Amino acid sequence: MEKKLLIISLEKIDFSDKSFLFSFPARDVYLLKSIKKWGILEPPLLLKCGGVFKIIAGEGRLLAARKLGFKEVEARVFTDLTPQEAFILSFESNLFRKLNLVELSLLFKKLSQFFERKEVFSFFQKLGITLSLKKINLFNSIRELIPELKIELAEEKLNPQVVPFLSKLSPSLQEEFLEVLRKLSLTFAEQRDTLEKLIDLMKREKRNSLLSDELKAILSEEDFNRRKQSFMRSLFKTHSPFYSEKLEKVKHQLECIKHRRIFYELSPGLEEKELKLKVCIRSWDELEQILKFLQDKKERFKQLFELL
Repeated sequence: MEKKLLIISLEKIDFSDKSFLFSFPARDVYLLKSIKKWGILEPPLLLKCGGVFKIIAGEGRLLAARKLGFKEVEARVFTDLTPQEAFILSFESNLFRKLNLVELSLLFKKLSQFFERKEVFSFFQKLGITLSLKKINLFNSIRELIPELKIELAEEKLNPQVVPFLSKLSPSLQEEFLEVLRKLSLTFAEQRDTLEKLIDLMKREKRNSLLSDELKAILSEEDFNRRKQSFMRSLFKTHSPFYSEKLEKVKHQLECIKHRRIFYELSPGLEEKELKLKVCIRSWDELEQILKFLQDKKERFKQLFELL
């Protein structure tokens, strides 16, 4: 394995070639300050291919150097590596850090181009990851995301469980969900529920857009809390009009039987004619008061059960 420490002109480096690279997003933004002050402390690894050089490792350092106006850099140059050997070098150069899901997806694709499936599995085992069909399908789905959603996923702001659903949507529909995600700061649980409802409504109403005109208008609301509450309420009512109307009536009845020592719990989706009561008491007198309260509100409870 022949390698030399050489001064290389940045103009001779093929930045467009990503054969051995799987970092995402580009890491140059994190390195600019350090390289500006100290220079490149660890030389990048390059593979000489004819009159140009392909990057094996250190893309972030090279991109940062180019942004800072460097004309040339010191690099370790290899001249006799096979593509498989070059990728192994790239892989081992990244073992010091945890790879995000987008990088794992890219890694799986690149490894599959250079190695047999059994060898691909062994590379992931070095990362402490056991590949399964579910993981492989997730990696394939990730590659169908628009770049902005990939960034959200890499920064752990996007729920991996919604990726398979998003991957089946067109780029324009993915952009609509990205707007919802960012403007409403959806939790992981909210992301899945919201996306499923939006897709269901789009199919039901035979629209070409993920968002109705009403929901688009709500997203332009300046106040965050009002924007999120209005959006979720509108989506819920549109998606489940009968359940929504029923829930509003039930909530009204619950308000009429509210008590500081009684906590009510309804069945999920109001699927069961069931109401759970949790009573907190500190004395026998309090229990008697609660029993009297329940008796006094008997008619209200009957009305509630008629709704359920």
